[in-house]
Amino acid sequence: MQRLRGVDLNLLIIFQLLYQLRNTGQVADRLGITQPAVSNALARLRKQLNDELFERTPGGFSPTPFSERIFDVVNSGLSTLETGLSNNETFDHSTSSRTFRIAMSELDEIQILPPLLRYLHQYAPNLSIQSVGDTDLKLKTRLEEGDVDIAIGFFPQLQAGFYQRGLYEEPYLCVMRDRHPMMNGEFSIRRLASYQHLIVDAPESGHSHVESVLRDAGVFKTDSLHIPSFMTAPFLVKESDLIATLPARFASLSARRLGLSVLKHPVSIEPSWGRIFWHKRFHKDLGICWLRDVIVEAFKSSSVDKYEPKDFEAVCFLDNKPGTLIKNTYKNA
Repeated sequence: MQRLRGVDLNLLIIFQLLYQLRNTGQVADRLGITQPAVSNALARLRKQLNDELFERTPGGFSPTPFSERIFDVVNSGLSTLETGLSNNETFDHSTSSRTFRIAMSELDEIQILPPLLRYLHQYAPNLSIQSVGDTDLKLKTRLEEGDVDIAIGFFPQLQAGFYQRGLYEEPYLCVMRDRHPMMNGEFSIRRLASYQHLIVDAPESGHSHVESVLRDAGVFKTDSLHIPSFMTAPFLVKESDLIATLPARFASLSARRLGLSVLKHPVSIEPSWGRIFWHKRFHKDLGICWLRDVIVEAFKSSSVDKYEPKDFEAVCFLDNKPGTLIKNTYKNA
């Protein structure tokens, strides 16, 4: 190691080419330098390695026994360095068996994983997806270290050092059981305020503003039931007169599956949104680049139910048969 510390890497490159070409003029042409520069470099390397390295012969330069002995090591080492330092990473999704780890909520699992898995089944059958949830307090560190590849959803804490890409933005809808009393008569904030509301408490999910917006609009009956997850909300409203305010995509899917009714919300609520986050260390990781694009396209072209009711007009889902299909308003943020 002590001897290696004094060797200039550029001199080893000249040694490699001179061994292969046996001519200082050709080496100079290959490197774009002068022939005297090649001769000076050879003189320096001879001094550093304490060997002549090459002898002049009628046929050109011939390597000494020491050069013969070290060439394979030098050649292999330089090739390894060139490969390691190059940016020619390849990723073939059709043959890769890589496992991608994604941080996302249960709500996003329902909305994103089905179209993603359909795509992977057809075009990347050997790839695997591992969802790691979205509640890990060390998520920022895990993304920085590469233990998690991307995060999807609402993560305002991922700022410095992170890239983000818009995935979806969607309104909120009112969800209630079929033949709910609210379905008879005008659908107004005044009537909405007369019924009890189910509230999903998800303080760091991007949905925590819903209750305060409802109360600001005069809808005060929000104390009847609070739950920590969206997953049980459709089942609870199906068996009660509670009204839930849910993101449109999940609301429509739940309504179709459970025979619920959805109404366009009379209260103006800032839309729910989700983005893809990744750390700058992996910005050029070809596998992660590919995954981000696939998620966006799979989500955008997904056949997951996309229904939005008309203003104050109920769309009922009975016996798993959807009501009137309204123009889709989902968009990539």
